[in-house]
Amino acid sequence: MYLIIGRDNCEYCEQAIADLEERDMPYVYKNLSHMTLLEETHWRGFLKKDLYATTVPVVLKMIGGYQELNLLMKYTPVESTND
Repeated sequence: MYLIIGRDNCEYCEQAIADLEERDMPYVYKNLSHMTLLEETHWRGFLKKDLYATTVPVVLKMIGGYQELNLLMKYTPVESTND
């Protein structure tokens, strides 16, 4: 499952949706242009402050809950930091 955060009149937002639909991949689309001012302010703050994103679309891949995270971590090698 993917989460796409975008806005109206955004060519890349539309292309991201089209690409996922073409491949029958599930997604949720949050359109900043169709939100109340309070909702939009909240989402833009989240994108900028927490994700350091300044443009849309922002596309996030959802992996599920803790069990799915744990399974993913089990099969993903840990990168070592050689300081």
